[in-house]
Amino acid sequence: MRRYVVFLLLALLPLTASAQMRDTLRVLCIGNSFTYVCEAHQKLVDLAASEGHHIVMNAQYVGGFTFGRHLQRDETLNAIERPGPQDAFDAVFLQNQSQLHARYATDPDRYAYVLADAKELSGRVRQYSPQARIYLESTWSYPASDSGGFGSLEAFDANSDRGTGLLAKACGARVSYIGKAFARARAAAPDIELLADDAKHQNDYGSYLKACVNYLLLYGERFDARAASCGLDPAKCARLRAVAEEVVLAGDSDAAFAARPANYAGKTVRFKALLYYATNVEEAHRQFALQAIDFFRKLTDGNGWELDVTQDLAESGDLSRYDLIIMPNAAPGSARERSLFEKYMEDGGGWLGFHAAGYNDRSTGWDWFRTFLGGVSFRCNNWPPQPALVQVEGHSHAINRNLPDRFVAPATEFYQWQPDLRSNPDVTVLASLAPENFPMGLKDIVYGGDWPLVWSNGRYRMVYINMGHGDACFSDATQNLLFINALRWVVSTSPKGDPFQ
Repeated sequence: MRRYVVFLLLALLPLTASAQMRDTLRVLCIGNSFTYVCEAHQKLVDLAASEGHHIVMNAQYVGGFTFGRHLQRDETLNAIERPGPQDAFDAVFLQNQSQLHARYATDPDRYAYVLADAKELSGRVRQYSPQARIYLESTWSYPASDSGGFGSLEAFDANSDRGTGLLAKACGARVSYIGKAFARARAAAPDIELLADDAKHQNDYGSYLKACVNYLLLYGERFDARAASCGLDPAKCARLRAVAEEVVLAGDSDAAFAARPANYAGKTVRFKALLYYATNVEEAHRQFALQAIDFFRKLTDGNGWELDVTQDLAESGDLSRYDLIIMPNAAPGSARERSLFEKYMEDGGGWLGFHAAGYNDRSTGWDWFRTFLGGVSFRCNNWPPQPALVQVEGHSHAINRNLPDRFVAPATEFYQWQPDLRSNPDVTVLASLAPENFPMGLKDIVYGGDWPLVWSNGRYRMVYINMGHGDACFSDATQNLLFINALRWVVSTSPKGDPFQ
């Protein structure tokens, strides 16, 4: 009898330990030697366990691998695509080749493939784990190879942080500012060496600091006395945890948004926008503009941002004080206004244009605007205005991240453009008419083809939205969400900084 009692007690031990775990997260880490050396991913699991959390870890890493090479690796793709509805990942950490994000910041055109690979990899993750929080890791600087070719640790850090931030915004991801934590530790704890003998890769303490940063991003809570030291000096580990908390959880940190429950503006005006519209236009376009003024003014509730309204850009003062110009129904017509708008956009200004604001043909006589729009002009339209099925083209872009795959847009007039917009490598199409709509129209009938509706030209801080004809365009919650997402994204990419962080 005594044997059976011992057996039952031993059998219950795993259940007792499991019951102490507060939650379970499924985490995927994709990277290279900056992930697997000294096993930062396993230290993350151990840290979480010591704090009462359970992580189911899947780590995919190969030395020297970039995002592009992972996209060609069967094991990585199988890990991404394997989860079923009950096993999708809750969080995914993406770690690129150590210098690529910094190089992208210095020359986005030359390193455009870095952005393309980041979008494709994060998009693939979202396809199979749509609720996953995706983090792009900003790698630490190191002295080897003349600080990665940047001449100093400071230059390496600044470019890496900036490049990772730009890539994360374009992918709708968050940033894991591991590089910031390494830089802070160099200043606050210079006696703790974080790098291996090659002056490049992490040693056990660097690996531990990386794990601490990612733990705080996952759980948003400070470490308590139980936090594991993973076999390292407890006093040094406590100091590294404090550094990670300072970087991730400090109220004024660039990374803090990932862990804070809220970010209140108080009396601060986050940004300023100008809405430019015309009244001597088609009645349906005038109706949309008036409703747009009301729609956007309501979004200023609480004075979080300011909206000015004008019918003359030349009388609006210094346009550079505006983070965004909204054009609901017309583009500038006079030579003076066009010149002002061109300068504003070339100097880094932001633009959100709707429907007729993008209209141009041979009679418009404004080559710059045609190039700005993506190199296209008006080709044809359906008539009369009608609702239509819209397909959202992926969810990797921040504008699309919380939109459904498809939705029915309220009645509007849809434009088709020429030549092929998608042939422009700078253009990202975000939504288009679904093929099931065709043939469409009762008077003027369109039979098919490619009908992009929402896009951005990467050479400018801009988004064009084809909807905007009549008084029904603000009647649908999903479409309104698209409008707000587009406004927020344009503002968030301001060279003045992201006012929402």
